[in-house]
Amino acid sequence: MAGFFRKLRKGLLWTLAVAVALVTLILSFSGTIARYYIQKNGNSLIGRDVTIGSLSINPLTAGMRVKDLHILEKDGKEDFLSLSSLEGNIRLRPVTRRIINIKGIRIDSLYINIVQDGDHFNFDDLKDKLYAYLEEDTEDSGWVMDIRNIALSGGKIRYRDKVLGSKFALNKISLDIPKINLSGKNTDVGTVLSFEEGGQMDCRISYNPDRSRFNVNVSLKDFGTEGLTPYLQQFLNVKRCKGSVSGNLEIHGQTQHIADADIKGDLIAEDLKVMDDRREAVFFAQTLKAKISRFNLGKGIARLKSLEINGPKTYYEIMEDSTDNFTHLLKDEDQQREEESPQIILTIDSLSVRDGKVDFKDNTLKESFSYKLSEINLTCSDFRLDKMNILKGSAVAGKAGKVEFEWTTDFVRMKNVYLDLKASNINLKDFTPYSKYYVGNSIEGGTMKWESRNTIIGGHLEGNNQIEIYKPKVSRRSRRTEPVYQAPVRLGVYALTNKKGLMNINLPVKGDIDNPDFSYRKTVFKGMLNIFMKVSAAPLRAIGKMLAKGEDLDHIEIDLEEDDFSTSEYGKLGSIVEAMQEKDELHYTFRQRFNLKKALKKEEKEKVLSLAQSRNENLSNYLKRMGIPSRNYTVEAIHEDSLASYRGKNCFLVDAVWEEDQ
Repeated sequence: MAGFFRKLRKGLLWTLAVAVALVTLILSFSGTIARYYIQKNGNSLIGRDVTIGSLSINPLTAGMRVKDLHILEKDGKEDFLSLSSLEGNIRLRPVTRRIINIKGIRIDSLYINIVQDGDHFNFDDLKDKLYAYLEEDTEDSGWVMDIRNIALSGGKIRYRDKVLGSKFALNKISLDIPKINLSGKNTDVGTVLSFEEGGQMDCRISYNPDRSRFNVNVSLKDFGTEGLTPYLQQFLNVKRCKGSVSGNLEIHGQTQHIADADIKGDLIAEDLKVMDDRREAVFFAQTLKAKISRFNLGKGIARLKSLEINGPKTYYEIMEDSTDNFTHLLKDEDQQREEESPQIILTIDSLSVRDGKVDFKDNTLKESFSYKLSEINLTCSDFRLDKMNILKGSAVAGKAGKVEFEWTTDFVRMKNVYLDLKASNINLKDFTPYSKYYVGNSIEGGTMKWESRNTIIGGHLEGNNQIEIYKPKVSRRSRRTEPVYQAPVRLGVYALTNKKGLMNINLPVKGDIDNPDFSYRKTVFKGMLNIFMKVSAAPLRAIGKMLAKGEDLDHIEIDLEEDDFSTSEYGKLGSIVEAMQEKDELHYTFRQRFNLKKALKKEEKEKVLSLAQSRNENLSNYLKRMGIPSRNYTVEAIHEDSLASYRGKNCFLVDAVWEEDQ
C-alpha cells in the first residue's frame, strides 16, 4: 500500500512538472502570439495598421519588451507613432489586491507626427475610440494602475499645419516621470520632465474622463527657449531664440476644446535673445516678467495683470537700398495670412519698460550714421490693443541728451495718434553725417532743445516743432562733395542766432502718413532748408525779426529830391547798423535803386545822378562814423544801366552774404 502512494506521489509530481513546463513553454511563445494578433487585428482595434519588430514576455519576471513599434497614419503611408524599444516590468504580488503595479517603463526614440487641418487633427479617430471606451466602462472596476519610473530618451515630435503651411519639430526630448496613478474614473499624474536643451518642468495633472475636464499645474525652472525658434521662424526670419523661462502656470479646460483652456500664473524669462538671419541680436531682454490673469486662445483673450521688461535692447538699421532690418525680419507670406489669424484682445493692467536701449544705424548716407538711445523707460496703465492708449516715457539720447514723450494711439488702426515730445541737451555734432550728405556742411557745434506736438487724424499729420539751438556752428561747405541740396546753411544759422547764442525756429509739419513717399525726418529737414533759403534771399529781414526790430531791414526808402537821409530814414539805417554790429562776419552790400525814367521827368539827368552820388557818400560816411569796418560793406556805385530797367521803390537795397554763398 505504501508503495502505491509513493508511485502515485511520484506520478503527480511528474504530471505537475510537465504542466509547469507546458505553461512556461506557452508563456514563452505568448509574445510571438500577441505580436501576431496585434499586427493582424490592429486596424480593427484602433483603425490603424500596426507593425512590431519583436515582442517578448518573460513569465518569470513579468517583464515585457517591444522593439520597432510602428503605428501608421490612417492612409498607411507614414508613421503616426513609432519607437525603437519599450521595456516594462509588472509586480505580481499587488495583483491580488486589484492593483496593477508597473515597476518601470523605458521608451527609446519615441516619434510622434502631429498634423492639424483646421480644427481637426490626425489623431481625432484615436481620441474618439478612447472616449467611446471610457463611456462603455461606466462602472468603477475597483482596479488601480500604478506606474512608476517612466523614462523617455531621444524623443521627437513633428508638427505641421496644413492650412497655415507652418511646421516645426522638437528634437531630443527626454522625460522622467516618477509616477502615474490611474484610479477609477479620475486620473492623477505627477511628472518631472528634463529637457536636453536645459531646464526642468514639474507637472501635476488631474483628469476626469466623465466630464472630460483636466487641471494642470506646471512649474518651470530654467526652461530653454531654443525650442521656440521653430514657432518664430513661421513668420520671422530668425536664426535662434535663446534664453530661459521659469514660472508657475495653472491650466484648466476640457479635452474636446483644448484651445479654450484657461491659463493663469507667473512667468519670468531671463537673458532672452532673438537672433535675426544675420545673427545679430534683434531683441534682447535681461528679464521679462508677466503676471497672467487669463489667457484663452480659443476666445481670443490675453489678459495680463502686469508685464515688466527690464534691460531690453534692439537695433534698427536702414540698409543702402532704404529697406530696414525689421522689413527683412518679417516674412511676406505670413503678412498675407495675418487677417486669417484669430484676433487676440491683449489687455495689460500695468506695462513697464526699464533701462532699454536702441542702436540706430543709417547706411543710406556716404558716411554711415550711428546713434544710441539708452535708459529708455516706458509706462502704460490699462493697455489694450483695441483702444486708445497713453504711453509715457523717457530716454537718454546720445551721451547726455534727454528725451521725454507722451504717445497716445491705438495699435490696431494707427490712424489717430497724438505725440508730444521734448528733447533737450542734444549734441548736434552727432548728426554731422546727415548735414554733410544733404547740404555739404559739417556741424561743428550746437546744443539743441526740441519741443514737438503732433496730431494724426485719419492718416493726416499736423505738427509743430519749436527748436532752440545754443551756439550753433557749421563749417564752410565742402568743395569735395556734391550735396543733395545747395542751401546757404551757414548764412542761415549765423543770421538766425542772436547775441546770446540762441537760434529759435518754429517749424510746422503737414503730410499724409499713408503716402509711401512721406517721411517725417525728410519733411522736417526740407522745412529747415526752406527757412535757410528764405534767410538767404532776405538775410536782413530775418536778422531784423531776430532782433525784434519790427521792421524790414532789407531796404531803406529814399527821397529822390534830397541828397541825404531824413530823420526816419536815419533811424532805420541805425537799426541796420545794429544788425551789422551783431552780425559782423557777414559782408553787406548797399545798392541804390530808383525809377530813373520817372525821375528824369522832374529833373535833369545830371542833377538826379548828382543827388544819388551824394546819398552814396553820406551813407559811406555814416557807416564809417558808426565804426563799421570798410571790409564789411560795399556801397555800390551808380550805374545807369541798372537803373534804366528798375521799376520798384526808390530805396537802398541791403543784402548780406558770405562769399561762399554768393
